[in-house]
Amino acid sequence: MGFGTGEKREYDRFLRKLNSIKNNYKKDKYFDLKSIALDRTFFCQDGGEQPDLVSKKRKLEESSRKSGQAERSPISFFDKECQTGSEFLEDFENSLKYASFCLEESKEKNRVLQASNKTLSNWKRYHNAKNSTSDKARDSLRKAKATILRLERQGKLQKIANSKLKSLLVEVKDERDALQAQLDSRSDLVSLKDGKSYSNKAVFAVIALKQQNVADSKVGEVMKIVGEMLGIQFESVPSASTVRNIQLSSLYLGRKHVLALLSESIENGENLCLASDETTKGTVKLQAYGYYDNEKHFTCLGIEQVAEKSAQTAVDTLKNSVNQLPGAPSQIFEKFLCKVSCTISDSAQTEQKFNKLIDSMRREIVPELVEGFTNLSDEEKTAALNFSNYFCQLHIISNYTKIVLKSLLEHEVAFKRVEKLEEPTVFFLIKLVSQMFCRKSSGCHQHLASWITWCSEKKLARFVFESFIGNRFNIVFFLASRVFFHRKHLIDFIEDVGEGHPELSKVRSMLLDPMIVAHLQVLGFCDQLVTGPLWRLSENCKHVLDTCDYSLKLKSWLEECIEFPASFFDGVSPVPNLQVESPTTSALLFNELKSLLPSKEAQDAAGTVSCGSLEYFCSAFESFLPEGEFSKNADLIRDTTKAAPATNKDIESVFGVISHIFETKPNMRLNIRIAQTLMTKNHTLNWLRSLTENEFNEYLNESRKARGQLKIEGEEGAQKIGELVLALKREKSQQAAAKKYKNESKKERSTMDMVRDGYWLNDVDNQKNLANYSSEKQKRDAVVRQLNFRKKVLNQPAPYPKFFTLTVDRKPLPFHLLLQKLQHLQRQATPGSLLYFSSDEYVGKKFGQKVSGSVKSGFVEDISVNRRGVKLVTLQYNDETSIKMSFEQFEEAVESQSIMFY
Repeated sequence: MGFGTGEKREYDRFLRKLNSIKNNYKKDKYFDLKSIALDRTFFCQDGGEQPDLVSKKRKLEESSRKSGQAERSPISFFDKECQTGSEFLEDFENSLKYASFCLEESKEKNRVLQASNKTLSNWKRYHNAKNSTSDKARDSLRKAKATILRLERQGKLQKIANSKLKSLLVEVKDERDALQAQLDSRSDLVSLKDGKSYSNKAVFAVIALKQQNVADSKVGEVMKIVGEMLGIQFESVPSASTVRNIQLSSLYLGRKHVLALLSESIENGENLCLASDETTKGTVKLQAYGYYDNEKHFTCLGIEQVAEKSAQTAVDTLKNSVNQLPGAPSQIFEKFLCKVSCTISDSAQTEQKFNKLIDSMRREIVPELVEGFTNLSDEEKTAALNFSNYFCQLHIISNYTKIVLKSLLEHEVAFKRVEKLEEPTVFFLIKLVSQMFCRKSSGCHQHLASWITWCSEKKLARFVFESFIGNRFNIVFFLASRVFFHRKHLIDFIEDVGEGHPELSKVRSMLLDPMIVAHLQVLGFCDQLVTGPLWRLSENCKHVLDTCDYSLKLKSWLEECIEFPASFFDGVSPVPNLQVESPTTSALLFNELKSLLPSKEAQDAAGTVSCGSLEYFCSAFESFLPEGEFSKNADLIRDTTKAAPATNKDIESVFGVISHIFETKPNMRLNIRIAQTLMTKNHTLNWLRSLTENEFNEYLNESRKARGQLKIEGEEGAQKIGELVLALKREKSQQAAAKKYKNESKKERSTMDMVRDGYWLNDVDNQKNLANYSSEKQKRDAVVRQLNFRKKVLNQPAPYPKFFTLTVDRKPLPFHLLLQKLQHLQRQATPGSLLYFSSDEYVGKKFGQKVSGSVKSGFVEDISVNRRGVKLVTLQYNDETSIKMSFEQFEEAVESQSIMFY
């Protein structure tokens, strides 16, 4: 071919290289398949389209055929063994182009293969994930198949049960239809229920029956009896537990009624009178509140349990009681307080403090709530702020009994010249006659039946002897007039049938005593001329200020009786218009009293009683007498105090009702007792009957919803009261311990003073020891130490109250008066006796003594020996009175439990 040696070698190398490429190309024809199979179009093709798998080589061949070289490939240019000149160069260029083309095509194929491998890896991971999901799905499917099999088995069982229930339902429906048909055919069968619970009318019937004191277990029986009387039968009646649950509704209804009454009174703008009192029933302390309107109609506001009896507790309890009424508007307590212009209560210290607190609160509230108060005149402001306190006149009668008995005791001691008596003999006689001849007499005094028959045989007008126990106010005077009327009859009766009855013989001997008969006559006239008219005035007065006129006339009459004791027995009443003359009662008793001419003993007793009565009534009616608060301001306060009654009897009757419930139903819950009392005193059942049907159902439904809350409040309230009582007990115990420690410290100091100064027994010791002091102050201090030692260590009794007070008007007593007190104590005490008996086991002990049907509390103040060598016991009572008795009498009283230690 004309190549040089070097060129030949170069050409041969090229041919070898070209052949190598050709061989490799022939060997790797499967790359066409890979490029076709694994081309991106393979993975992106649609399901219905044909893949475009035409190779680039086929395209090249087709282009060659079109250019006239259909049977030749680019490689055919190298098939010739020899080529020269331009042909060779052209073939070489074509080969070079083809080689470049193949190289580029290989690169493209390599890139496509790498992408395909990556895609395959992705598909492999996707396939593995799908396989894992498939495994889980197969497990879930297996479990689902097991569940389906189990449910199929249960379904078969349920299907069997449903078929049984269906047949049972058919039987029940048939039975119900039969019962309904039977019910429709019977007109006497009535249902008390509205749905599943009892209807409102049935609930009201239960509450009404409970107000009639029907037992819980008997309410259903009563309903059945009423139904039988009407010719009907009830499907069911409330059980005892249902009745107890229903009773909680009565508390809500009672409070709802109180709210309605209180709101009406406030809207009417009337002046109201607040009534309050407290009592103890067993271990329960109760506070009751109420109010009167201008018509003197009483409304019980509420009854609350308290932990202690204090004025502030009473005010807080009243406020809570009013504010917690169901549905109460805001400031209802303040509005109520603005309308309260006066109070009625007893004269206890707690009640007096309570009235002052109410007055103070009212003075703060009135200027805020009264519209245009700042524009009122001074007189109008005074009238708006005016507030009066009245005390129950029944308590005046009750306390008057003690005054009269004390006066009669003084007269008897002076008349019989005895040293000391516990009570007048006439009082013992009255109690004994009542005990033996009253309707409540015990089995050991079975004289009433024979007494009634004996009076019937003798054709005597017989008066009933009421029981002494259980009556408070006028019972002593009431019984005295009747014992006086029957005194001769009782003597004849005892002489006729009283043989062998020592107690009847004792009654006879006392009725034959002229002094005791005189005392009976005095007590009888007190009943007819004093307490009887005062009782009628208290019960029937139109205005409480009518007491002003009565008290003045009573004062004048008592002054006349003191000057002329015989006028006590002339039968002229101090207030004639208040004396009631009934032919069956008062006239017979009064005529019998006047028929006996007063003896000297009777006139002396009447004078003593008149003196005590005048002093007492002047104190009790101080505000009603001339120059008293109510007498001077009568015109100013008459209109604002129109609602005030003369007595607090309605609050007393509230406690009477709740006391009856405590006695007859000891296991009843306190909130139910309060509910029954509220409904009884306020006539709540009548109010419910007057409501419209919608209002009736509304209130009954509300009361039924409130049962649960009321029960919780009752339990929480009882627990809170118990905790307060325990806390107060601990506080009092701590105070007592502190007081005891303080007293012991004082005793120790006084004892040390005696060790230093010596114990002075008489005037000789006084003069001898006082000479050791130079100044009067030192002498005074020494005498004070002697007095303190006798008071605190020896417990020597004082001859009169406040004897050991060492100041007057906050100034120290002069030395000579202190020395006189010491000398008086020295003369009273037997030397050494006080030191000996001050350590007696009884000294300082607290006791309760049964006296006159009640219990008087106090402590043993002293045990000493008098000048005659008689051992005496001094009893100090809480009412600041004291008595002395012999030690033998004291031990007998302790043994008979007439005196009991706490």
